[in-house]
Amino acid sequence: MDDLLAETPSGTLAFVFADDTTFGATGSQVTDCETALQPAADLFRWCQAWEVSLSVTKSVVAFFSHDPREVNRKSVPRIFFGITQVPF
Repeated sequence: MDDLLAETPSGTLAFVFADDTTFGATGSQVTDCETALQPAADLFRWCQAWEVSLSVTKSVVAFFSHDPREVNRKSVPRIFFGITQVPF
């Protein structure tokens, strides 16, 4: 896990407990967060090297905003594991 955390993309935060990992980012717009977080979701090389699988069915994107233009699903963050979009 230490090598994974060492590869955490700039602008993101990593939270780890046992075998669960959460990445977070802050930004003034949802697109800023998408740009920061997508590299963290692109962990395929690390996962292949350590024979770890990413589970889209156990993953979710959470988004918090005070901006009325982005609340109530008006703006949906798009993060992908490969070609599969992580549910929001």
